Amino acid sequence: RLGNALITVSNSAIIGKCIGATVALGNNVESPGDTCGLPASSSRVNQTFASLELGTLASHTRRHAAKVPDNYLPDAMSVLNRVFTPEGEERCQVTDQRGYVRAPVCTIGAVETDAIEQVLFRDGFDN
Repeated sequence: RLGNALITVSNSAIIGKCIGATVALGNNVESPGDTCGLPASSSRVNQTFASLELGTLASHTRRHAAKVPDNYLPDAMSVLNRVFTPEGEERCQVTDQRGYVRAPVCTIGAVETDAIEQVLFRDGFDN
């Protein structure tokens, strides 16, 4: 919570404790603990840091011109690698924090494990 503002989370990795109220839209992972009031049907709580299988903190980008915040890229077996419900898939952003195109079933968090750097056509020639 920032002042009087509520924090809304969706398809997010939450590391640490939530302080104050959150509006959780589902498909979130909290590690460690269960302090955010995430819906049990579409989120995972009490995850160990090891289950996140995060790599080293870096930009994880090949684009040298763009300034990208450092982030943790999940490894292949990470609990973050796939959303848990169809509604979560609908809320997947088209691109991740780096501007890379997300996979059709997205990774939870700021960066997409299976992202591709550039795309000419996402759904065909007419879209």
